[in-house]
Amino acid sequence: MFRYAKLSRVAMLALVLLVASGCGEDGSMGPQGDPGRSFIAVIWVGTPLSFGADDPAFPAVVFSNTYYESSEGTYGFGYVAWDGSSWIGNYTIEIQEGLPGGPGEEGGFFPWESGSDGEKGLPGGNLYYVLGLFSIGPSFSVSTRPRLPSSGEAEEVTVGAVDVAVGGNMRGLEPVRRVVQDLSGPGFSIHLEADQYRSGTAPNVGLEEQRQLREIERGYRSSD
Repeated sequence: MFRYAKLSRVAMLALVLLVASGCGEDGSMGPQGDPGRSFIAVIWVGTPLSFGADDPAFPAVVFSNTYYESSEGTYGFGYVAWDGSSWIGNYTIEIQEGLPGGPGEEGGFFPWESGSDGEKGLPGGNLYYVLGLFSIGPSFSVSTRPRLPSSGEAEEVTVGAVDVAVGGNMRGLEPVRRVVQDLSGPGFSIHLEADQYRSGTAPNVGLEEQRQLREIERGYRSSD
């Protein structure tokens, strides 16, 4: 009887020490989800006479209505539209970050019962930007899914340096006109600013065709 009581006290003491040593460790917070991907496409109504950009997403030859994967940053661009007007500006590409990871599981009652780590967060969404090279001024839009105007066969234009594309460094000149787009939405924002340095005369394009081309351009701008 005495031996049984002694064993019981030992077991009780061991249980007290076990509880005093604490429960199992909680699991760690899960890792953040992977960032999303961003793409940019260039569109136009009349083929631009020249185009330049320092966004490494663009290859040496760019096709209209075609997405190219870009990276986060602000990039300069310039172009001479079909009517001869020249524009220089910049736009900003963003990347949607992944969501935070899930909470870790609570540890168990005993020290050896550690909780599992939380699940990895969901990945960020993809963003699809569209840069319009129009005679009435550039446009910039973004969506969470591919959204390009339906058109015929894609046209191509060679990509050069910005200043070369517009016929020289015009940064010190007084612009004729300025276009600014600044818009924020859930999970994204749009920023573009551009200056017009030369008005277009389009000597080789008839007046009626000019009117039709600009009407189509205004339609694209209003749908941004």
